[in-house]
Amino acid sequence: MLNNIKIGTKIIGGIIFVIALSQALGFYALLNLSNLGSKLKQISNVELPAVNDLRSIDKEMNFIVSCERGLNLENIFKEKSLRDDLFKSVTESWRTLDKY
Repeated sequence: MLNNIKIGTKIIGGIIFVIALSQALGFYALLNLSNLGSKLKQISNVELPAVNDLRSIDKEMNFIVSCERGLNLENIFKEKSLRDDLFKSVTESWRTLDKY
């Protein structure tokens, strides 16, 4: 069937096919680019604040653990004011964690 068609017609048909294919690919890329914008908004508004909250929680938990370890070593903190300051810091950290 393609043997009866002139070579010029085959070349023009191939070029038209490549142009149509590249336009379809470009349209598909344009649609996905607009979807990318909405995904980027979701990441910046929802996901990043959650990651920042998790980092804050991790920081507070590490601080609480280090303070409680310090309070367990009574011979180092025989001074009552140091122990009271550590207890106060632990209480404030727990309050901060309760916000999350």
